[in-house]
Amino acid sequence: MTKAILDREGIAWLDFFEIHLQPPLHRGPTYHGDNFVKGRVSWKIAHRIAEWIKANHLEFAAQCDPALFDAAYRTEWQTFLDAGC
Repeated sequence: MTKAILDREGIAWLDFFEIHLQPPLHRGPTYHGDNFVKGRVSWKIAHRIAEWIKANHLEFAAQCDPALFDAAYRTEWQTFLDAGC
């Protein structure tokens, strides 16, 4: 899912970890291939990535994997923003 979003948005893995994911996750340039792609990511990092996806790309994620991402999920902050407040 994350790779599909990064490809769609034209974001490099290193930029994702250091710019888009907040707070930044400083990892080497081969981290995604050495760990992420092979499924060796800590639950804390996986959780941060899932929260980033929900906050920034929920609709796309729900289309790609509706069992994992529910398009009806909205944080209070997203609801506030959607209301135009």
